[in-house]
Amino acid sequence: MKPANRSFETSGTAYQLAKGVAIAGSIFCLTICVLMIIGVVQTKTADPLDMPEMIELRDSLKTQPDNESLREQVRLLDTVARRAYFSSLKSTRTGAALLLAGVILTFAALKIMSVASVDVPAPGASPDRDNETVAGKSRVAVTAAGAILVVVAAGMLLLKTRLDDAPVPPSEEPLPEEVTIAPSSREDFLKNWPSFRGPDGLAIAHGTDSPTSWNGETKENILWHRPVPKHGFNSAVAWGNKVFLTGADEVSREVYCFDAGSGKLLWRHLAEGIPGSPSKLPEVMEDTGFAAATAATDGRYIFAIFATGDIVAVDFDGTRKWARNLGVPKNPYGHASSLITYGGRVLVQYDQEEDQQLLALNADTGATDWNVERDVHASWASPIVVVRDDGADVVLNARPIAAAYNALNGEVKWTMDCMSGEVAPSPAYADGIVYVTTEYALLAAIEPGSPAKIIWETDEELPDIASPLAVKGLLILGNSGGVVTCFDSLDGKLLWQQEFDDGFHSSPVFSSGNVYLMDMEGSMHIFKAEREYAPVNKCALGEESLCTAAFTGQRIFIRGKESLYCIGKKQEQP
Repeated sequence: MKPANRSFETSGTAYQLAKGVAIAGSIFCLTICVLMIIGVVQTKTADPLDMPEMIELRDSLKTQPDNESLREQVRLLDTVARRAYFSSLKSTRTGAALLLAGVILTFAALKIMSVASVDVPAPGASPDRDNETVAGKSRVAVTAAGAILVVVAAGMLLLKTRLDDAPVPPSEEPLPEEVTIAPSSREDFLKNWPSFRGPDGLAIAHGTDSPTSWNGETKENILWHRPVPKHGFNSAVAWGNKVFLTGADEVSREVYCFDAGSGKLLWRHLAEGIPGSPSKLPEVMEDTGFAAATAATDGRYIFAIFATGDIVAVDFDGTRKWARNLGVPKNPYGHASSLITYGGRVLVQYDQEEDQQLLALNADTGATDWNVERDVHASWASPIVVVRDDGADVVLNARPIAAAYNALNGEVKWTMDCMSGEVAPSPAYADGIVYVTTEYALLAAIEPGSPAKIIWETDEELPDIASPLAVKGLLILGNSGGVVTCFDSLDGKLLWQQEFDDGFHSSPVFSSGNVYLMDMEGSMHIFKAEREYAPVNKCALGEESLCTAAFTGQRIFIRGKESLYCIGKKQEQP
């Protein structure tokens, strides 16, 4: 006798709903797959540097290397092309994520169909092995269909991963016949303002005749002021006829170049397309932001670092030299340590919650020439360079140690276990003595050596953010509470103390015999570098400022909350 037939009930609500979802999900996945394949092919074949328009412009530039108009067209077209290129990559990655979601939903619907299909024996029939085999095969078919979708999704995700890990081209290719620029002389280095707190990071201006009077409201001695496109707490860097700043927000990170004479924004460089740059931004405090670290220059390139760990080198025409990511900083406030240069290298104090290190990056290539692992906690201080007759040391402040390293090879010269708390003030140096401090710890005067030793210390009115200034046998400190304190730098004797209405985040700078210290409301307090407090003037910018001023020649460049100001003497006014 032939076995009785068995049917499967597929008219239930759950089954029909799951069937509809499965069909819609399959169509969705197929559509996404087709679009992603098209996008990947276009991304792989459309090199932004091989566009006919780009090739034509670059060929023209080879025959007219001095044509600035052609050069600018190359830069603009390059920027537009690369933005389209990276937008395509982003779309592919988004598509892969959508595909995965679609596959999961479709597979779930297929499983529900399998479970919801109830086998119903024909009237009068009894169960038999053959019909059970048919039911099993039906379930296997449903599972196989889901498995195929999973394989497709896995393949597309693998493609996405390869796109993510593929080397990303720099945002600008070097222009034809690139010329290697000779390193700047020590004399040029000292007469400019190449980093946070100037040459070597010591807050001493050389060869200046700085103004002592200006007024933002009446425009007295305000030669110009210009808005800065994006916000940042970094200070101005000046070299020759150019002034540099950086700015950043959740959308982008940028480097700016202003003409020192007119204030015109000469160019803005977008720090994008950097290998290893995170797709998800790190969390930062509002008081730090994404561009707290001040840039640095060696007279050839401007180097800038952001809270993402991205660091870029750009020449003075705005063309990228190199870029890399140092790893996303693990820092509760955001990265704020500024850059400094020495001996053809960019020195980076990368003290985070893990993987703390001091890096020396080759200024021409961005490669790591040397690095030193550091057993310290997160620090927001910036390095200084102490130049000796036989070389130079880079000195760092962090918890629990202050330390010095040979600036050419990273060799540890000395360490001193003396810091605690959250370290933000950078070291100071004068007359063979290093000074380190931070709030809730101490102020220590360290004599370098093997071993180094503390020659005096105190815990009076310590700074929390502003860095100390050592000059003319004095050590001057300002803090957020509005107190300025002056010690004898050799023996630690308290010479004088002055209280002000507003506190200080910027650091004191010595120029033309005077100390310049900007309060948070934007008023510059100018006083003599003497053993008794001798005020010279108080000059209101008319805008809040937390940044340290840059001094060159007869001009001062100050970043306010919104704008960059150039201050000069009356005879310089156009």
